[in-house]
Amino acid sequence: TGPARIVITNVNKRSEYVDIQNIGGEAQDLTNWLLRSERGPQDCALSGIVLQPGQSIRIWAMAVDAGQGGFNCGFGDNIWNNDEPDAAVLFNAAGEEVYRR
Repeated sequence: TGPARIVITNVNKRSEYVDIQNIGGEAQDLTNWLLRSERGPQDCALSGIVLQPGQSIRIWAMAVDAGQGGFNCGFGDNIWNNDEPDAAVLFNAAGEEVYRR
């Protein structure tokens, strides 16, 4: 248990999604958090997501994947560079980096 702790558990650059999970003991509201594709950079502002302890969510980059469930960033083009390093970086509402993968 303990406070919320949000981590990136998976990055699928080809399918354009990132999975995040709350591995802490308290719920976390992700309003005003950012998920960034570092190379570019492209930012996806998160809102309307509250992750309960143990809960995961898939964050899709592309608008075309809106029907897949999870959260959708609404980009029209790919944001992840598949051939070069391009970290997924998660920032909290205070703008502090909390996780990268």
